[in-house]
Amino acid sequence: MLICLKWLLCSVLGVFVLFQFSFTQEPVYKDSQAPVEKRIDFLLGRMTLEEKISQLMNDAPAIERLDVPAYNWWNECLHGVARAAGVITGKLQIR
Repeated sequence: MLICLKWLLCSVLGVFVLFQFSFTQEPVYKDSQAPVEKRIDFLLGRMTLEEKISQLMNDAPAIERLDVPAYNWWNECLHGVARAAGVITGKLQIR
């Protein structure tokens, strides 16, 4: 009986340690060494439909629960650079 109790205690402790470790690791989408497809799938799989839709606007709000910062991508395209009032994020490539 004592051996069974020790085995049960060790098993429960082991599961607890593994459980705690799994929540302290960085999410896959923040791992720059992970493949891009895996990072995208991981993040999109955790976003709600409303969060995904909100990211389609040029002034994308933060998703705090996933630690995704707010982002304004208005001048990341040619029409945005043209209307950015002198703010340019890269070289203009028009020929």
